[in-house]
Amino acid sequence: MANNTKTVIVDFTDETSKPYLGVPETILNDPVAAGKTIVARAKKDYPKKEVQTWNIEEEQAFIAPAVDQEISDTQDFPGAFILSKNGKRVFLLRDLLKGAGLIAQASLTEKELVQNMRNLAINVLDPIKKKYPNMQISSGFRKKGSNKHSVENSDHDLGGAADLVFANLTFSDYVDVATWISKNVQHKQLLLEYVTDASGNIIKTWIHIAYLLDQGGRLKKSNTPIATLVNHGPKQGGTIQAGLINIAAQA
Repeated sequence: MANNTKTVIVDFTDETSKPYLGVPETILNDPVAAGKTIVARAKKDYPKKEVQTWNIEEEQAFIAPAVDQEISDTQDFPGAFILSKNGKRVFLLRDLLKGAGLIAQASLTEKELVQNMRNLAINVLDPIKKKYPNMQISSGFRKKGSNKHSVENSDHDLGGAADLVFANLTFSDYVDVATWISKNVQHKQLLLEYVTDASGNIIKTWIHIAYLLDQGGRLKKSNTPIATLVNHGPKQGGTIQAGLINIAAQA
């Protein structure tokens, strides 16, 4: 979109209004198309409300709806709450909580955290599971400070990251999986991580992947979007190198 962001404001009969960001310029520049498109989205996000009017504002910075209708209407989130379901591939809230329990943190409500986990499940976990049925989640949402290896403001704390392990794979296989993910799955950050013993032998391997949207519904990007992390990185005495190519060559 252009720098002078245009935002569509939808007014409802109950005198509330909701903004929508990220609408293509071709739609915003056509009032008729804009009206039809945004009203349709408004009815999807807020099916119980009647749209009264809409208008386009320029150079505004509004926040798009943070949670979908189902999550917005839910008061308590049981572990069996479905985040994503695609045929036999089902991801439940407990799959990402991993026994941690849901708690509002990092300036996010429980609903916003669950929405982040739903976005992660739909856009990242499901397509990886489809390609690699042996995928398992070893870590998902974390309570702040619960993991000594976590960085400050970890994406895990925001419900936007998961650590993945794959049954019966060699380290070289993990490199192949990470390479496939890098080319086929949207992500904020992708890390191939491993830990070595005193002799330098690899004793544990996993893949960290993060997916978070900004207030306009656009995918966030990390300063190190793809990297290989050894022994938890520099803060833990290990190392980090950009990309997967170097380590793949060693495998």
